[in-house]
Amino acid sequence: MLHPGNSENLLDRAMRTTLFLILVLLPAFATAHGQEVTVVQPMNEGQEVLAVKPKALEQGFAEAALMASLDILPGELGEERQKLLKAFLGPRTRELVLSYAELAHEQTWNELTLRLDVRINRQILKGLLREAGVFYTSVEPWPYSLTLSGGAPGDFMEVEDLQRLTGVVIKPDADPALSLRRDEGGALRAELRTGGRVLTEVHQELGPLWFRIWRQYFNLPEVQARVMRTAILLTEGWANVRQAAAFDRELNGWDRLVEEARLTEIDMGERTITGRWVLTVRNSDLLMANLKERLTERGIRFSFLTPADDDAEERP
Repeated sequence: MLHPGNSENLLDRAMRTTLFLILVLLPAFATAHGQEVTVVQPMNEGQEVLAVKPKALEQGFAEAALMASLDILPGELGEERQKLLKAFLGPRTRELVLSYAELAHEQTWNELTLRLDVRINRQILKGLLREAGVFYTSVEPWPYSLTLSGGAPGDFMEVEDLQRLTGVVIKPDADPALSLRRDEGGALRAELRTGGRVLTEVHQELGPLWFRIWRQYFNLPEVQARVMRTAILLTEGWANVRQAAAFDRELNGWDRLVEEARLTEIDMGERTITGRWVLTVRNSDLLMANLKERLTERGIRFSFLTPADDDAEERP
């Protein structure tokens, strides 16, 4: 038989668990917003719409992927770098596009204009931005040193554009140090030295070789630590679960500031509701500014703690 005190504790625990599940699951039902784009596709006189529409859709999908990328990246990209990123994403839109809707369709004798609403898979997009390197270098370029050897002069013509897309700049004696060479068998080899590590890749083509070697580098724990920080967000003062759920959805939409926001605990006390999030942070200063603005206007107290902090930063 359960004593009244034990029964009350079990009830409180069940209520807290239910509230936690509600708050975690509600974001899954949030409406996904698409990217609205307009595409103008030239047509030859007498050409059928069906002949040019696939090309127009491809352009629209690539433009939507670029727009979503600019929403995610914390820094600004110049026009030339945007063109390179769009060219990189274009052949990959099949895996990026969740769905699309045709909002408007206009045809003249020499062009087709489409207005589209395109829903992009942002998790896959983030993976591609990491692969290109731009995910880590949109705020400031990453210095490195480069050595080229072997092969014909044309073997490394792409390097300049690849550097610009990835966001790396040559600086003598910089770490990391990348060496690219064509071996006698015709394969291209990359060797990247950083600290005491040596990373290697082999491929017949420069583009895939380049992205693979830089992906290895940016995935190193010590490099990740330079661009990402883990933080704990503690909140207190929620009036109800829906209010906290709305903030959880908002927090997970701050792509430029937060790589991941994971709700790990929610507790319904006698007078207030508290919540705890584990964050992977991309820009701590801007995140603090957003938290101060968005939470204080709701009357929520919060503490923001990173492993490097002795004490949490608290805000009324």
